[in-house]
Formats: sequence, C-alpha cells, structure tokens
Amino acid sequence: MALSWKAAAVGERLVNLQWPSSTPLANSCNTANTKEDMYTFDVNGKSWADITGSDSNKPQQRLGAGMAYDGSDTIYLHGGLQLWGASHDLYSYTISTSTWTNMTDSVSGGGPQQKVWHSFVYANGNIYSFAGASPYGTGTSNSWPSQDLWQFNIGSSTWSQISGTMPGYRLQQGMVHANSQGNDYLVLFGGFGFVDYPNSWTTGYFSDLWIFDITAGVGG
Repeated sequence: MALSWKAAAVGERLVNLQWPSSTPLANSCNTANTKEDMYTFDVNGKSWADITGSDSNKPQQRLGAGMAYDGSDTIYLHGGLQLWGASHDLYSYTISTSTWTNMTDSVSGGGPQQKVWHSFVYANGNIYSFAGASPYGTGTSNSWPSQDLWQFNIGSSTWSQISGTMPGYRLQQGMVHANSQGNDYLVLFGGFGFVDYPNSWTTGYFSDLWIFDITAGVGG
C-alpha cells in the first residue's frame, strides 16, 4: 500500500504521521484505512523509530493534516480528513514528555474551517495556515480548494485571519519559513486547484512562486 505523511523537522530528527496516499479532489477516499502511527527518523543514524505510544489523548487517525514544530519542545497538528469527515481540531505534542493535548476548545479567534492538505508553518512564535481543501460529506474527499491565510499566536492561543492579495485557490502546495537579512518570509510553490479562476473552474497543477513578507505583512 502506498503511504503519504505529514512531517515536522525536529533538530536532527524527522517526526511524521502516516496514512495511505490519495488523489486530490477525488470523488471518494477510503478513510477506513487511515493510520495513527507516529515515527521519528534519526538523520544521523539513518533509522526509524515508532513513537506512536498509548496516550489516550492522541489524535484520531486521519490524512492530510498540517504539522509544524515550534523550534523548542512542541509539535502542533491541525485538521485532516477523519472517518467522519474533515476536521478543524488542533493538537500539541510535547516531545520531552511524549504527551498529546487537545487544544481545540481552548483557543480563541475561530480559526480556519475544516482543512485537509493545507500548509502549516511555524515562524517566530506563530503558526501560519494557508489554503488547503475543505471536504464535505461523511468519509469522502469531495473538496473545494481555498486561499485563506491564518495566523495562530502560540503565546495567546489566538487565531487571526490575514487579509490581502493571496495565491489562487489550491491545496497540497509547498510552503516554508525563510529568513533573509533579518526579515521573515513565507515562501510558497505550486499546489493543485483552480488554475484559471475566476475565468473558469478548470483544475490543474500550479507552478507559481509566492512570497509573503511576515515582517511587513505583505504578500506578492
């Protein structure tokens, strides 16, 4: 069975959750086969270790969730497609104690709607969520690409939406945090979605490159 996963780099280790791979905007997705495994990959030792554990608070099995590392001791997980449909829940994983915390009901600001295959990136005390699909229907992946950008302030546990010119409606794009000459940026490439919107609903793969200036709050 082909597998895909979301990963967060933690020092010299890579932490990932895995699930069976699927096709963007497919008519259906067999979420019954999704996994809840959690692994680390030791870059130096070139070896995998299963750290799934038995914590009763761990997230339920899902695919297409966002995952980000805060540079210290915590990994955050958001959204994903579960057995009953898309999710908007937010979890934190404390590395030193191997424990999960469900933060969904303790945050303010609303936050993104249910998200699957979205970008989820940490930068300077905040996590940025961009685009992704919002599936509808129980156990399906009928999806509608989005283009909303959200900031989650870890210190205040608050979501806030960022307005302005955004890349087109998409999902499964690549996005990273970059620092250049003291300025912080989100750099985004590609994805799958409505490549000719608003002229048509044609779907396809993007090959565009976008930069969002976190410091100035300007994209383009």
